[in-house]
Amino acid sequence: MGVGRTFQVAATFASMTVRENVQLALLAHAGANSGIGARAADCMRVEADALLERVRMTRLADHGCATLAYGDAKRVELALALAGKPRLLLMDEPTAGMSPRSRDRLMQLAAEVARSGQIAVLFTEHDMDVVFGHADRIIVLDRGRIIAGGNARRDPRQRRGAGRLSGRGARRVGSGSHPESRASPSDRSAIRSPGSSSPMASRRHGPPASHVVAVCTRSG
Repeated sequence: MGVGRTFQVAATFASMTVRENVQLALLAHAGANSGIGARAADCMRVEADALLERVRMTRLADHGCATLAYGDAKRVELALALAGKPRLLLMDEPTAGMSPRSRDRLMQLAAEVARSGQIAVLFTEHDMDVVFGHADRIIVLDRGRIIAGGNARRDPRQRRGAGRLSGRGARRVGSGSHPESRASPSDRSAIRSPGSSSPMASRRHGPPASHVVAVCTRSG
């Protein structure tokens, strides 16, 4: 289908090594479903090592996933998602439970992998530092509805606007029936509505290859 995904909690086979996890993902993508576990250690080793090099996990290839630090487990999960050669990578709160330093490293890696492989990335996130540190475009959702969006790097006012429209500043914006009901005009103009002339106006065509798009879900 051309779509890969990672989960909010890293999903790996703890009883297997890092390399075996990636080999298993490669075999599954190739459609080898019979006796897959028994053959994983002997198949696609070169391809698995190439993926581990992309996510900078070669040195831990023979370590069991159960022994990994959480940040390393997230890198392995990224390799598993890349095993399917996706054109679109979905990441569900990729930095949840990680330290600020580990968050930055993981998102830098995801962006580098996306751009080198011409992969579009769509990730959900509540942390505005992560969003504005690594996304090219942002979308703000409220109860499944797009209420704002735009270029994450073009206008510095967007950081404040998105923070208020999403979870970080939701209470200051107000508690009306719509999250923009008491937002200031500058907040609404900084993160433009979907019908405006912002880059989000062309979202129906999908993000360009290798773009990193963040979806900020409003809390409360």
